[in-house]
Amino acid sequence: MKTNSHTSTSRGGKWASVVLAFAMSCLAWTTSAKDQVPTNATSSSHVISSTVNPDGSQDNILGEVGVSTHLGKYTGLLQIHVDAGQYDPGTHALLFHFTGTGTSTAANGDTSDYTAEGVEIVPLDASFAPLPPPYAFSSTWEIVGGTGRFAGATGHGTAEGLDYGDGTNSRIDTGVISTVGSNKK
Repeated sequence: MKTNSHTSTSRGGKWASVVLAFAMSCLAWTTSAKDQVPTNATSSSHVISSTVNPDGSQDNILGEVGVSTHLGKYTGLLQIHVDAGQYDPGTHALLFHFTGTGTSTAANGDTSDYTAEGVEIVPLDASFAPLPPPYAFSSTWEIVGGTGRFAGATGHGTAEGLDYGDGTNSRIDTGVISTVGSNKK
């Protein structure tokens, strides 16, 4: 009986070792997925379609090209909802608040999905007419997933850019991303 009891304990010890090793590898993967690393991007975009709504807001679809630390060269598609402008007496400008979603696609097909919200400032002259572009905008963004090496990715950051008034703009993004793929060398 002692031999069987010893064998049974030994088998239990082996299973415990296997379960412990598996749990530790999952913990290591989870930890590396939560590591945040810096990310930066520069991009330019153009309006593909724009719809003016009865309330004065706009729904825009934009195409984008850019270069990012973790995507490399990428293309993107953004859907932006722009609220009707609100006059700000402190800056003597119209403020256009916006929210949006987007997907950036790397050359290999991996995607990064994000949401954003921000404001564009359109300065006015003394007669309340808009000054000529470019108009500055700023936003915050949050990565909400993706595919390939960005599956399960999270992150956040800020963007600063210029709207050239002709349906094009340029932007610089700075932030952090957490994904297992971003830690590969």
